Amino acid sequence: MAHFYVSCQGSRGSVHRLGGAAGGVRATLASYQGSISVYLSHKNGVDFVRIERGSWGGTGDNGTIYNGPVNRKIKPVKAKKGRKP
Repeated sequence: MAHFYVSCQGSRGSVHRLGGAAGGVRATLASYQGSISVYLSHKNGVDFVRIERGSWGGTGDNGTIYNGPVNRKIKPVKAKKGRKP
């Protein structure tokens, strides 16, 4: 039985994927300036998420943005002045 649900919308329409608690799911979104990957996993009755930024096509840098429980409240990041979000 599926534990995770993945949905993606693009110019060719929507796709949906399911993932189990044992294997989790991963989604990567990329642009010419880098990528973002999201990993969902399940351990000891708790769902976890890891969000990472990475390079794509030689552009961008690598690093973990968040790694923790899915339902944990985190503070939103404010955009710096003069920069578009």
